[in-house]
Amino acid sequence: MNKDTRIEVREKFSKINHTLKDYQAAKENYKKQVAKIKTQADTFSQDYIDKQIKEAQSQLKQAGQAAYEALGQQAADLADKLAEVENRPLDAERIGSLSAAVQLIQSKALDYKTASQLNQTFKGDQTALKTIQRAYQQADLVDGGVDKMIYKHDIDRLPEHLKGVGYSVFFEGNNVNQLSKMVGKVAGYWDVTDHDWNVDPTGIDQALRASAGLPAQE
Repeated sequence: MNKDTRIEVREKFSKINHTLKDYQAAKENYKKQVAKIKTQADTFSQDYIDKQIKEAQSQLKQAGQAAYEALGQQAADLADKLAEVENRPLDAERIGSLSAAVQLIQSKALDYKTASQLNQTFKGDQTALKTIQRAYQQADLVDGGVDKMIYKHDIDRLPEHLKGVGYSVFFEGNNVNQLSKMVGKVAGYWDVTDHDWNVDPTGIDQALRASAGLPAQE
């Protein structure tokens, strides 16, 4: 995938990354608000405390709704861009590189390591990777792990999958990393690897506590 195309794709992933980080910031703010409100129990009535907590909950709910709506549009834009990129005609440079790669594969002079190195030259270029995968299959040759570099799911269904997980995060209280890690994994297929998808740093610690049978920390 050339530099300009990668920038186009990266921009779509960046928007989702920002949306998730904004929502996580709202969650952190909510936790701080509630903690502060609870320290005022000796100063204000319980009714006042309950009212303030409900207000904080309402604000978080609004942030979740806004994030969910933003995710829906951004996921659709992402899927459109990925489909458009995959359907672009091959330029002269890509045709030359692919032709040389296919000829090399057809020569059957590749071992697994060399094939893997060849695959890396097309990292993130799904069209090219699928082309050389077919060449490996036709040559009955080890593919150097190219299969693991190819996104095998229907791009058109990606928004549906992301929104489904997003609903559980924004409305059911699941950790935002459940969604962010999923998006990050998809991004990797297009060689977009420079975002931080560990949106909630406490998520890893909570997962470890759960696996150890320990209660979650507030």
